[in-house]
Amino acid sequence: MGLSWVGSGMHTEHLVDDSQKEPTGEQSAKHLQDSLMEEFRLYASYWILDNLAFDFTLPIRHTIIEASFEDANGNLLPGFTSIHHRSETLFGLGDATAGLTTTAFSGSPEVPLRIVVRVGATLPTGGIEPDPFLLGAQGKDHQHIFYGTGTVNPTLGLGLSYDFGVLKLNSNTDLTFPVTSNREGYTPPTSFLSDLLVSIPTTIGSLNAVIGSGVFQEWPAKWGDKTAKNSGRTEVSAVLGVNWNVSEGFYASLSAKVPLYIEAKGGQLEMPLILQLALAGRVNLLD
Repeated sequence: MGLSWVGSGMHTEHLVDDSQKEPTGEQSAKHLQDSLMEEFRLYASYWILDNLAFDFTLPIRHTIIEASFEDANGNLLPGFTSIHHRSETLFGLGDATAGLTTTAFSGSPEVPLRIVVRVGATLPTGGIEPDPFLLGAQGKDHQHIFYGTGTVNPTLGLGLSYDFGVLKLNSNTDLTFPVTSNREGYTPPTSFLSDLLVSIPTTIGSLNAVIGSGVFQEWPAKWGDKTAKNSGRTEVSAVLGVNWNVSEGFYASLSAKVPLYIEAKGGQLEMPLILQLALAGRVNLLD
């Protein structure tokens, strides 16, 4: 079982589509948002058999948003109010994930390779919202940020590790894909995440230095049969961190992910740094 924390800042901006004008009064030409985001993730694994575990993860999310607006000349509009965005703080559950992990290959002294396969699904524990673009076109207040999908989405994962002695190579790949839309007509995006990390022992006890890279691809979501605007992202990142085997059965890690390349569909996105702290422990329930 364990607890992890992920935190990041983000700046996003996009031009205002003609169908998304304010219902009355002054109009803005560009929407801008500066956000601070964090996620606490509780997770547990129970080994049913020597090579088969049941996994459960529950995310809790918190977002602080500062919204601003510009006119066609790039001038800020102080005191501007919008049906689309606002300065606010959001807090709630994300979608939980449940699944099974099996050890496909546990390795040997001659071949120190370990392969694990994960199969599961996200569960609709997070909140959802009605179509914000439809409400925007109708001149009604709406919310673009929500933490759930409202659907059960299959997940597949593959983990590889190889111990070279002087260093250890780890790779994890995860795919989440939707099979249906929720009751509001929202079909969540397909997402792909893969990283490759090298763990190098240091001279400080059981402290290891970690260096690597990661790739994240999120395809656009849909509302009904239409592609969601400002949806979809490609990201390539460098990873630096440390992990520490504190004691038998207790593990800690701290890492920083620095995006080297980000392409966001329909707008501009800046995310300078992503920090992650994880604590995990192992408990023998049979003792």
